Amino acid sequence: MSAPTPAALRAAAWRTLEKARTVQAALDRLGFVQADPIRSPARAQDLTLMARVPGYRAGDLERLYPGLDAEEDMLPNYGFVTRRVQALLHPREVGVTRTEQEHPELLDEVRALLAGREEVHPREVAALLGRGRVVNAWGGQSSASTRALDTLHRRGEVRVTRRVSGVRLYGPAPHLAALRASPLPEEERLRGAVHLLAALYAPLPEASLGYLVSLSHLGLPHLRGELRAAFRQAVRGELAGAVVEGMRYVWPAESAPQDAPAPRGVRIVGPFDPLAWDRRRFAHLHG
Repeated sequence: MSAPTPAALRAAAWRTLEKARTVQAALDRLGFVQADPIRSPARAQDLTLMARVPGYRAGDLERLYPGLDAEEDMLPNYGFVTRRVQALLHPREVGVTRTEQEHPELLDEVRALLAGREEVHPREVAALLGRGRVVNAWGGQSSASTRALDTLHRRGEVRVTRRVSGVRLYGPAPHLAALRASPLPEEERLRGAVHLLAALYAPLPEASLGYLVSLSHLGLPHLRGELRAAFRQAVRGELAGAVVEGMRYVWPAESAPQDAPAPRGVRIVGPFDPLAWDRRRFAHLHG
């Protein structure tokens, strides 16, 4: 089969905008929806779902979340995943954090506070445990107890139960405890993560998939080298690909770009949408 044209690649990229009947159906299809707290013009997760779920309104994901097969977690970035995808990410080994270095007993105190509770609000934890403030991931200041909750969340010891006015509430995560006791095989986890990214952003330049895989050390920090090896295996023997105008593209073998129907109409998407996220592809295909 001959290499696809740029027009065929553009049409194939539009597949990500296929309509889903419900928020859950959209999450199941995408696997990962990037989140962002900035509300101007709207939060990234709402813009992504609004482009795919008819009748979606800002805040619907937050409102429906407690009843969805959805978890907040990290893959290439922070966002929402289904539990099937989350099973690829845990157990997760995370090094000692700055919060632990500055407050070595705080995590155990937060664990004790969570014991026997269905959920806690960070403000409640801060009021009970105090400990001042520490530098957060953005260079600003956060409550040390809130950072401790974030650390336990990243390690899979707690989950986000819901949000109240954008603030995450936390509770026990028995499904992640089960994964710590009996995880999926490492090869299945690594291959699954790479192929999820390839399907979500395909067709995309091989270099862009490599960048997404490198970002995914956030989700699989202790398997960084193994993740790169899984990426090399995928592009060499598992994904389809071709050179288009001097740039090598890859895509899942079952999703040939030449089969995609030409897109019609006009869509408005946010900068974190899978259609627009990769600037390399966007510039090449759209100028």
